[in-house]
Amino acid sequence: MKRVIFVLMMMAGMAAEAAVPQCWDFGAEQVVGMQNMLTAKEINSWFPAYPSGTMSAALLSFTASDSVNLRYYTHGAHNHRLRTTNPILTHTDEKSVRDSAGTIYHGMIYANSNSDPDIYIEQYFNIGDTIEYVLSSNNGPEHYRFYLSDSSYYATCFYPGKQGKTTCAHYRFICPKNGHYRLSGVDEKLIVARIIRYPLDRQLSKRELSDLKRQARHPLKKQTLKVRNADYPDTCKLGEVAYKDTIWVGGERPDHVVRINDALNMIRHMRRDKGQTVVVKIEPGNYEEMLRIDVDDVTLSNAARFPSIRVMNGGVDIAPQAVRITGYYGYGYNYFSMNSRQQYDPRTLRANRKHKAPSTLNKGGSDSNYWNAVVIVSGRNFRAENIIFENSFNQYISLKESGDSVIPQTTQAIRPKSVGSTEVQQKRYRERAAAIAFIDSANAVLQDCRVISRQDALYGGDDVHLRVNGGVIAGSVDYIFGGMTMVCDKTDLVLLVSSEHNDRAYITASRSPQSHRGMLFYRCHVRGAIPGVEMAETVPAHAGYFGRPWSRSGETVFYETRVDTLDDGTPLIMPVGWSDGLTGVGAPRSYEYHTTNGNSDNADTSRRAEWSTILSMPVLPDGTIIDPEIWR
Repeated sequence: MKRVIFVLMMMAGMAAEAAVPQCWDFGAEQVVGMQNMLTAKEINSWFPAYPSGTMSAALLSFTASDSVNLRYYTHGAHNHRLRTTNPILTHTDEKSVRDSAGTIYHGMIYANSNSDPDIYIEQYFNIGDTIEYVLSSNNGPEHYRFYLSDSSYYATCFYPGKQGKTTCAHYRFICPKNGHYRLSGVDEKLIVARIIRYPLDRQLSKRELSDLKRQARHPLKKQTLKVRNADYPDTCKLGEVAYKDTIWVGGERPDHVVRINDALNMIRHMRRDKGQTVVVKIEPGNYEEMLRIDVDDVTLSNAARFPSIRVMNGGVDIAPQAVRITGYYGYGYNYFSMNSRQQYDPRTLRANRKHKAPSTLNKGGSDSNYWNAVVIVSGRNFRAENIIFENSFNQYISLKESGDSVIPQTTQAIRPKSVGSTEVQQKRYRERAAAIAFIDSANAVLQDCRVISRQDALYGGDDVHLRVNGGVIAGSVDYIFGGMTMVCDKTDLVLLVSSEHNDRAYITASRSPQSHRGMLFYRCHVRGAIPGVEMAETVPAHAGYFGRPWSRSGETVFYETRVDTLDDGTPLIMPVGWSDGLTGVGAPRSYEYHTTNGNSDNADTSRRAEWSTILSMPVLPDGTIIDPEIWR
């Protein structure tokens, strides 16, 4: 093991000087920023019996020039092809393939023999190298096998076949040790358009070294299951993509991508000027995806003609015209499906099932995944319209969670396995599980959206400026939290609690620095979740609190808030209004102006926490006018 680490460290040092990706493109395209290993001259040399550029030439087994690091073996067949639209190449016929981003690959090796593992491409790679393949098939589904030539290691991926204009896809593998690696088709024809090698360019952590060592113990003879490997998250590296102002997700049209992650990956590789916005139009449906919105000027929009953000059946289902983005990770549990990026990955799930243990510790905090947020926004000028952002952790058991192995880290409750179970809405399952987190996003907007979780639903970092117009934010404990500057304008603030007598809601937990503004709730509506519709409980919510400040400097302002009452006239905000449970001393920048309870003109605020302030005028003590348009 010491020798492996030493070699890896030496490699990391050398790669840091010249870690240029290598590219083998079978149309002889010279990709900018990469060391291009294939030229027209090299490819034509594989056809010694034909003049360069000849058509209808058969592709036989070959070993490329020494510096090219490429061998192709046909297992004696004489009917294999190089298909390309590059006229200067010797080839069999003229074909190209296109990926979901619209990028066209102008050449491919096409093994004209089905399901023959002895037909392969072979190359030498080093430990830690990331290898990307652009793969296709003869229209139908195809499993590919990536393995060491001595059969001491293998991995698989699944290509679903032609989908509209999309005829190829990107897949990546990491090499667990030095050696000759092969790629072959398991149940279809081997078709490869491009290969990219990303050399190791850093020293790996002990965890990564351990993962690679374990990964290297998958002998080929143990392969018993063919699995779909193209689910998500998408890690492919695309070429440059032309700017489009709109990308469609979902539905049946061939120009629509399947997943929101596919659209985001296209946007990451777009040629666009600063300020050019891309609108991702999402067809109604349930999207169980974890998103990382790390590009600027992106809008997610419900594509329905009459969009809805309604939930139904105790919060389990959504209206037919709704778009829900959801995930199920929560603090205090480890997941077989969680990869090193703290995200869901079916390949990780499959590998961990074999070893009967999770490979990644769920950190759960703000240093890694922001309380297991389903959506993490770091790009500037993000906007969402009529979208439901949900973490189902304390709502119901989703289909994906039912197929995962979820392990409590300490004394947390064992989670049920039945799809649709709302047992997790009980207080004993309560834990931190964010729906959406804004970590570095200026001028973000949620327009008529719904955010759903229980504890810690919506997070905003200290440098975040967020505007919430209308819509719903539903939760229980500190469910709007962080140091952000935020305006909620005419938003429903829903208390999503169980019927247990000590289950109370705390709407906010502000920790904004003294140097800038915190949270402003402008003419918002505090109400209970609708029994049987928004929650499984059949009784109304208990009264809760405006918040419990996260720091002494945290600022929270409730302006002209309408607070619902229970049937007996009890307001849904406790008489004390605020809790000092996080600081022990409260926070003096906790303000309230003209609150109303039910149909009354004014709420009784005489028993509010002594460290909070009841304003008689819509002006803060420092002279700031309470106006959402100037709240900065």
